Amino acid sequence: MYEFLQYAGVIAGILVILVLLFYPQRHNSANWLLGLSILSLWYAMIMAILYETNYILVYPHFSRTGNFFAFFTIPFFYLFTRFIFYRDKKIKRYDWILFLPALFYLIDFFPYFLISAEEKLEIIRAEQMNLGHFAFSEGWLTSSWFQFYARQFWSLVILLMTFRLIWINRVIFHRSFRGANRDILILIVAIGVFYAVSFIPGFMKLFKAGSAYNIEFQNTTIALTHILLGLFLAFHPKYWYGFFWENELVKSPVKKSEGKENTDFRGLNDTFAQLEDFMKSKKPFLNSGYTINDLSNDSGIPVYKISPAVNSGFNTNFNQWLNYHRVKEFEELVKKGETHQLTLDALSGKCGFSNRSSFNTAFKKFNGQTPSAFIKSQNGI
Repeated sequence: MYEFLQYAGVIAGILVILVLLFYPQRHNSANWLLGLSILSLWYAMIMAILYETNYILVYPHFSRTGNFFAFFTIPFFYLFTRFIFYRDKKIKRYDWILFLPALFYLIDFFPYFLISAEEKLEIIRAEQMNLGHFAFSEGWLTSSWFQFYARQFWSLVILLMTFRLIWINRVIFHRSFRGANRDILILIVAIGVFYAVSFIPGFMKLFKAGSAYNIEFQNTTIALTHILLGLFLAFHPKYWYGFFWENELVKSPVKKSEGKENTDFRGLNDTFAQLEDFMKSKKPFLNSGYTINDLSNDSGIPVYKISPAVNSGFNTNFNQWLNYHRVKEFEELVKKGETHQLTLDALSGKCGFSNRSSFNTAFKKFNGQTPSAFIKSQNGI
């Protein structure tokens, strides 16, 4: 079971990384930050597997590189979370402080990285296997275990900063704990909890219970993180384009000028107005397989702008917005007397619905009655 979970986590991690780092429009969202966080964690997991299976003896030059990448995992996750809340457009100048421990680790282990494979093999066999996997004693500036606890401590500090961001902005979820907002919150908290379970228990090694924290424990939590995120993205593909709060722009505690805030909202409203004009004039929603990518290609509006504009202007997601226009099209056809020539199924298909069930659900949602009841009301029955 453990091996299955482990390799499922490896595969899920690869897929998640590819989606977050290389899917279209990634540079216009925070996806690349989460992708780098997952990539760092995934690489650390691969290195742990090499030690667990003794394959590190085949690839000795990779030894001690896993801890270096592990230092990046939580800082990138923090930056991702901050971007989501405050819409940071780029990394700030002082953010380099988050990566100081990784830089110090690189300097500390630089002489070790330069030695030959034969010398590394001797050190690996003598000092790095089993429990020694966590004892980073090859640094020329630090003693044994320093780098391990430095990583644990730094991870804890940045995780606390991340959860503080959530706490400061908790008012968002009191007002609108639904839809996209709920999904994003649950995702951030879940990843943060899995990261905490993966890193923080390492402090147990200060006590007698330290043996409970081993490679198997570490890899299990990392694998679950990858699988969790993979399932989330599989069932919520709209987040491949970026994470945006539904019907709300989040303001930073740092005071912004009123003019800039109005510009942000005006930009969303203008984009939504363009989209509405395009939908009414071209009626692309009549195609049942129409996607957000198709709309982006046809309208010339980038995907990353469409989702927040629809969320802000219509208070729903892209698919529900399409269905709204399809329902309105159906109403127009009924008023024109099309029901005398076509069946209800044929009419719904003509409006872009792929099946009767989705048509009925959407019609009740936007009209408050069944399609049959609406037809009867129009016919004076």
